[in-house]
Amino acid sequence: MSEPRIIPRGVIFAAIHAPIAKLERNHAKELWSGWTGIHHLENLSLQFNAATDKTPAKLTCKQVDGRIQHGIVIDVHNGGLRLLMEQSFPASFAIAGKLVDEVYKIAQSVVFKQTKVHLMEARIRAAMPVSTTAPALESLQFAFMGGRAKALAQLGRLNHVGFNCEIQPGSDEPKNSMDEPSRQITIEPLRESSKDFYVEVMSNWGRQRTIVEDGQVSAARGPLDLEENVPSVYIEEVLSYIEKHVAKLLEGA
Repeated sequence: MSEPRIIPRGVIFAAIHAPIAKLERNHAKELWSGWTGIHHLENLSLQFNAATDKTPAKLTCKQVDGRIQHGIVIDVHNGGLRLLMEQSFPASFAIAGKLVDEVYKIAQSVVFKQTKVHLMEARIRAAMPVSTTAPALESLQFAFMGGRAKALAQLGRLNHVGFNCEIQPGSDEPKNSMDEPSRQITIEPLRESSKDFYVEVMSNWGRQRTIVEDGQVSAARGPLDLEENVPSVYIEEVLSYIEKHVAKLLEGA
């Protein structure tokens, strides 16, 4: 049986660097100037909020072309300076990855010069056809709920059901490779199509993890040895996970 097609609906990439670097108006202008020179990002808007005594600086860029949207944010998040880029309905995952690579490269040259990456996160949103003749709702009921679906249906008509899980790495130590990211997985029927699944998978490298030893709670996170990997590597890893694991799961739904 052939694997379900993976139709792009969104790609989100985030990188957090520390220590927190200064983000000033001249940085915002330099970043915006560089990003608008990238194909597909020529019409980015720019909004910059300077730092105050109560709030850190924040840069926001947006571009909307029909349902294809691009958004870039640089702000302070979880103890570091974060680059967040979101793309809605990209033409392909390859194009989305290339755009993030170019955006990130410019950010590295402007605001991430003297910092270390502490977190990399990639999220893919996709639509996937059901590989059986059953509607997606029925398939998901059977695959994940089994007999519970009948019991739940007795409460009333079941219009929608979803599956969500989190997978943590095998070790509490911060990772220095692509191995064992933490993941969040969501699978549910597309509301606008009874024959398609909505799939969202997020993989996170370097996520702060809570460690409990002898009743003491502490958090572990450190710089990751990921500098040589461009963002598209992480996007490709998530796509590969969907192809190898999620697609096969849905084949049996």
